[in-house]
Parts: sequence; C-alpha cells; structure tokens
Amino acid sequence: MRDFAKKWARVPDWENQTIETAGFSVKRVFGLHQTLISGAIDKAPVKRKPMGWGPIVKGNDYTIQISRDRILHISDKSTKQPFGWQEAGFATSCADDLYAVFEISGEDCNQVFARASTLPWNGESKSAAMQFSKLNALVYRHEEANKLRVHIDSPSATAFWTWLEQVNLA
Repeated sequence: MRDFAKKWARVPDWENQTIETAGFSVKRVFGLHQTLISGAIDKAPVKRKPMGWGPIVKGNDYTIQISRDRILHISDKSTKQPFGWQEAGFATSCADDLYAVFEISGEDCNQVFARASTLPWNGESKSAAMQFSKLNALVYRHEEANKLRVHIDSPSATAFWTWLEQVNLA
C-alpha cells in the first residue's frame, strides 16, 4: 500500500519554530481569541471600528473587516458574548481554530507582501481579506508599519509556512 503522507510537508513545531532572515522574521501567534460576527455587524458589541488593509491596528483587542456583513474580533481575552444568533440581528461564532495567525516583521516585510499580494503596500482597503501567497487570508498591519498579522485558514497553515521558508529576497 502506498504511503501518501510522505508527499505532505511535515507540520512544524509551531511553538518553537520561527523563520529568521536578514530582512524579515516570521512566527506563529498563539493565545488570541477569534470571534466571527456575521449579519448586522453595525449592531455588534465591538469597541472600535473594524479595520481593513492599510491603517495600523493597535493593541490586542480589535476587529477586522472581512466583507460587508462579516467581521472578525480578535482579543487576548475570551469573549463574554454568547455564541449563536443574537436578537440584534447578527450571529457570533467561535473562530479560535478557524484561522492560524502568523506575524511577519522586519525592514523587508514590504517585499514579502509584494511577493504574496497584488495589492499596493501603501494602498488601503476597507477589507483585510485578500489573496496572499495564493491562499485566502486576512492581512493587516499590527502595532507598526513593518509588522503584519496574517490569518490563514488553519488547514493551509503548513502550506503557507512552506511558502514563507522559500521566500528569497536576494
């Protein structure tokens, strides 16, 4: 019988593995709670306006825009909002395992972005959703101009990591 698992890339030891190059570094971010909110998002109990690509998101309690009727709330604290349909016209879902979160930082972060996306580095979009290294992703600046947070669908995390390991900026 054939062993098809030999064809697949090994899942990295996310807790202890990083990518370090001369111009950028990558690590997996843990400890964030992610809540997907769908429907009447203008009635959702979020503290700040949802952000898209362009502006710098500050802190560890923020919301990013995915589409017209969908946002993702990210926090280092668990939500007190119950999951499911809410009377105000929106639904909340636990998305902690839906997305793997990566942080890319360094002076050449913009070059990694240019290889992964067709959007302009200095551009802006109301949504953080984009194609990034040919994968569906949520991408935004976090804390500083040269630090990205990238949310990749969890099943694609190893493929994204493999792509990042092969990025050569020389």
